[in-house]
Amino acid sequence: MKLLITKESTLEIKGIAILMVIIGHVSSRYGSSVLNYMGAFGVALFLFISGYGLVMSYNKNGLNNFFKKRFINVFIPYVAITTIWIIFDLIKGKIYSLKTYVLLLIGFDYNRTIDETMWYISIILLWYIIFYIIFKCTNNS
Repeated sequence: MKLLITKESTLEIKGIAILMVIIGHVSSRYGSSVLNYMGAFGVALFLFISGYGLVMSYNKNGLNNFFKKRFINVFIPYVAITTIWIIFDLIKGKIYSLKTYVLLLIGFDYNRTIDETMWYISIILLWYIIFYIIFKCTNNS
């Protein structure tokens, strides 16, 4: 069966979606225009294509190493960048509560304490958990 959307094409679409988010951020920062909405559309497109990729991965591999793959590809880079932000804030004299540090490092800081653009990490992590539960519960094998 030939797929209409290949892994390579999903990477290209994700790249376009990322550019749309960047354009949306720049547009909203330097003036109001129709381009502001490109960021929201880019996020939706990125999440949709990511969901498609999750389903294709599930069809190929099931739930084997599901969280391990996401941990390596999403969570570790997020923690690395967040740790750098925390270090910079500590150097600048900004100190947060232990609870805030923990929430920051696990990706569930809904107050967006350090970097307001990292809200999508919480969404992605929640989506992974929901996806896993749904596909685990509906798995007939």
